[in-house]
Amino acid sequence: MLDILKNILQFIADVVGFVIDLIQWAVVKVFLMFAEALIGLLSLIPVPEWLSSLSGNVAALPAGVLFFVGPLQLTTGCAWIVSAYVLRFLIRRIPVIG
Repeated sequence: MLDILKNILQFIADVVGFVIDLIQWAVVKVFLMFAEALIGLLSLIPVPEWLSSLSGNVAALPAGVLFFVGPLQLTTGCAWIVSAYVLRFLIRRIPVIG
């Protein structure tokens, strides 16, 4: 009798584990679909002309400056700084926080 009860409890635990795994998989799948849709929408935004001409300005920099731009990761740093300022701007627009 004890073995049957043990097997039933194990079966219930397996079913609950399966349901939890299924819910986790569904949440991840929905998030990935949302992220892909967002990336698709963002890729439809045209690049401004001043930004596309920026690459020509970077090529005009002297070789000594470009030597330090790579190892110091200035492009990544500038992107982080701009992202931080945009996030700060958006957070300040929330009435309760800003």
